[in-house]
Amino acid sequence: KSRAAAAVAALCILLSACGSGGGADAPGGGGRGRGAPNGPVTVGYVVIQQGSAPLEQQLPGRIAAYQISDVRPQVNGVILKRMFTEGSVVRQGQTLYQIDPSVYNAQAAQASANVQAARAQAEAARTLAARYKPLVEQQAISKQDYTNAVAQARQADASVAQNSAALRSAQINQRFTRVPAPITGRVGLSTVTVGALVTANQTDALTTITRLDPVYVDIQQSAADLLSLRRALAQGGVVPTSATVRLKLPDGSDYGYTGKVEFSEVVVDQNTGTVTLRAVFPNPQALLLPGMFVNAQFAQAIDTSAFLVPEQAVTRDPQG
Repeated sequence: KSRAAAAVAALCILLSACGSGGGADAPGGGGRGRGAPNGPVTVGYVVIQQGSAPLEQQLPGRIAAYQISDVRPQVNGVILKRMFTEGSVVRQGQTLYQIDPSVYNAQAAQASANVQAARAQAEAARTLAARYKPLVEQQAISKQDYTNAVAQARQADASVAQNSAALRSAQINQRFTRVPAPITGRVGLSTVTVGALVTANQTDALTTITRLDPVYVDIQQSAADLLSLRRALAQGGVVPTSATVRLKLPDGSDYGYTGKVEFSEVVVDQNTGTVTLRAVFPNPQALLLPGMFVNAQFAQAIDTSAFLVPEQAVTRDPQG
């Protein structure tokens, strides 16, 4: 009996050892061994809700000067002085060139003398007419003599007016010998030097002034996109917005200032099929130069029934 009891105890110990020998590698043991099945994959989700989103687009644009003015003389003469530095900023009214004023000074002096002579003649004619008035009432002189005296007085007054106008014209020409800057901006190269003969309203400009702050950005939008936008606005669900524009410079960097669209052209370019939108940008550092190509990013409308989906949840195929 004692041997049988010992054999049963040994068998129980052996079975117990076999049952606990699976350890971490046993199936269902809860370990991380190779035999352990993978757990459920954890995924994220987003609840899509209807909202508003701007309809942004990126279009090519070109910088244009806000103001540009060709400087031309308005009188004939020889350039005596050039009174600016090429490439500098000039102010409106600042004298750029000095034309020889000697001829125009003499013309103004002569016109002034003519005015004085005309005034003297007018005074004498008015005095004579005043003296004839009581005489004609007394029938001491004929009425015709009095009428002639009055007519001469009026002609003398008209001569004063004519000579005064000639004086003002001479003074204007005298002032035009100073060639001023018509606008404030950066002046370009001078096409004439001291001693050059210039003529009134000549074809070639003496120099050019360009205003660079602010500047225009002419944006080209296809007529088809513009029609689609107007249909969407007419059907509802899309509302217009103030078009705040951002720029990408030719080197790919962002321009630090934003601009606004001022107006849209009403004519479609026959060559390109596009409509020009003009925006205004501040340019205090003169980074934007006329003729430079840029990319404009802006939103012309807001979709009030849009569903925004995370970008990583959207797949793309060869058709887009």
